[in-house]
Amino acid sequence: KQWYQRRVRGDECLNSDQDYSYWMTTRVPKQQSCSNYYPSGDVSTEEAKQKYISRCVVCVSDYKLVSYHSFTANPPTDQEMAVISQKGWEKVYSGYSYIMQVGPGRAFGNAVFDHESCRREFTPTMIAQTYKKDVRFISSNFKSMWLIDSSAMPDRNMKVDSAQDRESFIQNYLGKCVVLRRSIEKKMYYYSDNPDNYEL
Repeated sequence: KQWYQRRVRGDECLNSDQDYSYWMTTRVPKQQSCSNYYPSGDVSTEEAKQKYISRCVVCVSDYKLVSYHSFTANPPTDQEMAVISQKGWEKVYSGYSYIMQVGPGRAFGNAVFDHESCRREFTPTMIAQTYKKDVRFISSNFKSMWLIDSSAMPDRNMKVDSAQDRESFIQNYLGKCVVLRRSIEKKMYYYSDNPDNYEL
């Protein structure tokens, strides 16, 4: 049996009467600069839907999905992955470590162990904000919350505007991760087991 099934294709309206809502954006084309791609201010809902809002499907999985982050610019090592496999987990895909937090005071967002914290694509602006009928980009200065290499020193020269800058940032700073699912061959493990508890 397939581990997930495609159920719903999203094509919902962006503009609503709610005060605020948040939407995943499309990634910057590989050879284009952020400053040339992202709008400088508010855009219409039609333009946002056509160009800037990511499309998606809703899937149902028979498996628990979790993220495992290396907290470095390198993917989890072969040794780590071997021990994870022994614990009954297998890789679904590799990605980049992303954290979304919004709201003042007690903020809300995704948990670091959830699979949505490991994104297949990197783009400097991940979230667009709507306020009533207006579509706004939160990160007009191209700042969003990604985990970077824990050994990296704060560096004002970390740039992501040009294609070359983004490639350098991905290779040298951006945190790497994998999304894991329970192996069908390891049914003796419980779903509540934590995949990052991989000591021998």
